[in-house]
Amino acid sequence: MRSVKESIEINAPADVVYDIAKNSEEFPNFMPDVKKVEILEEKENGVISKWTVEIDGTSFIWKEEDIYDDDNLTITFKALEGDVDKFEGYWKIIPENSKSLVELFVAFDINMPGLAALILPTLERKLRENVRSMLQAVKEKAESTQRGG
Repeated sequence: MRSVKESIEINAPADVVYDIAKNSEEFPNFMPDVKKVEILEEKENGVISKWTVEIDGTSFIWKEEDIYDDDNLTITFKALEGDVDKFEGYWKIIPENSKSLVELFVAFDINMPGLAALILPTLERKLRENVRSMLQAVKEKAESTQRGG
């Protein structure tokens, strides 16, 4: 299994950033690659959602379970079905005074043993770019929220 882990410092309190990360249904409004997130089911500590993401002109659609750990400002996610064979990870928001450090970790795999060696390095690079883009979008949203924008 391949994985990508990126982090970014955000000039906003951790609770503000965590609320943005939890509200995935709003991601299409400020993340260009995220085309649609539909909440299918709300649970006591999370949601089941359907995602449509476009990377380099290719759409990926999957159903995902998100589990919220409000005490630790962590969201874990795992694909349940769809275009990704294995796709799981977490968002972790770490308070740093009036700022936050946000980590986004994604582990993934494809079920094509013969092609995996050729495809996985490209997928990993594209996913890393996408993760960085998502973190930057959360940073811009949180910081503009702090400025009243």
